[in-house]
Amino acid sequence: MRKFFILIAFCVAAFQHFYKSDAAAPTSSISSIIDDSTPSPTVEMNSSSSVFSCQGKTHCSEMNSYAEAKFYLDNCPGMKIDGDNDGIPCERQFGQ
Repeated sequence: MRKFFILIAFCVAAFQHFYKSDAAAPTSSISSIIDDSTPSPTVEMNSSSSVFSCQGKTHCSEMNSYAEAKFYLDNCPGMKIDGDNDGIPCERQFGQ
């Protein structure tokens, strides 16, 4: 029975060692270097009625108006709000 517990402890230690080694190993994949959760740099646009800035929004469901969606499409990197690449963001949501 004692050998069984020693074997289990060894397996747990080996798993933890390899798990930590894989997490700390550098990767060559560009997608692993770019983190979508990192907020984009702040870019502000003043208009007569509102101020928009790149705050990490990337999807239409996060946009409050067509003007905001257009600002994000034109000024912020990593946008996923123009599926057909025609320059008109969130067509289904705002009916533009």
